[in-house]
Amino acid sequence: MKVWDGTDVVAVDADSAMIVSLGTDTLNVNSTDTVWTQASDTVPIKGTDTLWVKQADTVWIKGSDTLEIDVTDTAWTRIADSSFVRIPAADTVKVSLFGGGAGRPITLDPSTYAQTSITYEHHEVHGGRHYSYCQYDADFDIADTVSLILFQPDTTRWAHLVWELSGALTTKLLMYKGSTHGPADTLTAYNNNMNSANVPVMVISNSDGAGANGTLIDCASFGVSTGQGTNARSGGGSGRGGQEWILDQNTKTFFQVTSGADNNNMSLKFSWYEHVDKE
Repeated sequence: MKVWDGTDVVAVDADSAMIVSLGTDTLNVNSTDTVWTQASDTVPIKGTDTLWVKQADTVWIKGSDTLEIDVTDTAWTRIADSSFVRIPAADTVKVSLFGGGAGRPITLDPSTYAQTSITYEHHEVHGGRHYSYCQYDADFDIADTVSLILFQPDTTRWAHLVWELSGALTTKLLMYKGSTHGPADTLTAYNNNMNSANVPVMVISNSDGAGANGTLIDCASFGVSTGQGTNARSGGGSGRGGQEWILDQNTKTFFQVTSGADNNNMSLKFSWYEHVDKE
C-alpha cells in the first residue's frame, strides 16, 4: 500500500479497480495530489477502511464512476481551506449525511425530500444560550418613560438581539449605540431552555438617567391618539426589529420607550442568543 506525496497522480483506467480493503487500510492523499477514476471504474472502500482527503486535494468522480462506501466504512473529506470534491453534472451521487456524536442520520421529508432542520436561533435555545427579557405597563402614561441599558461586556461572546414592542395607543421606541448612561438596578433575564444553568453575558439594567443617549441606530413609532370626546381617535400596534442586532463589545446600548397618550398598555421584549464567532 503506497502513501502518495507531492503532486503524484494515481490513475485508475477504464474497467479497472483500485481496491482499498481488508482491515483498517488507509489511502492518504496529501498536499495537492489528484486521484482520478475514469470511465466506469469502481473504487470500493471496504471493512473499516479510511479514505482521507486533505488540504487542497481534488477527488474526481467522472463519467459513470462509482465510489462505494460499504458497511461501517468511513470516508472523510476534510473540506477545509480550498479542498473540494468535484462531481460532474452527468454523474449521480447518493449521499447519506450523519450528524451528532452517535452518528444519527440527517433525515429528509418523505413527501417533498426537503431537509428537516431548525433555525439557528432554535438551535441556540436547545444549546442553552438563548435568553429573553420582557416588561409591561398596563397604565403607561405620557409622563412615563422606559429607559434601559444593555451592556455587552468585553468578551467575544456577543449578543445577537431582536426587540419587540406593542402598545394599545401611540408608542415610540428609540435605540442608541455608544450610550454613556450609567446603570441603576440590574434586571433579570431568563434562559429559554429552562433545563440549562447558563446565564447571559449581556447585562440589562434600568438607566440612572445621567449621560448621553448615544447615536440613534433604530426606531419605531405606531398608533394614534387624537381628539377629545366624540372626536377621539385611538389605536395601537406593534413592531419588531427586522434583523438581529449584534451588540458592540464593551459598549452600552440604550433603549427608550415613550407613550403619546395616557392610559396606554405597553409591552417590551428582548430576545437574544450569545455566540462566539467560529472565524
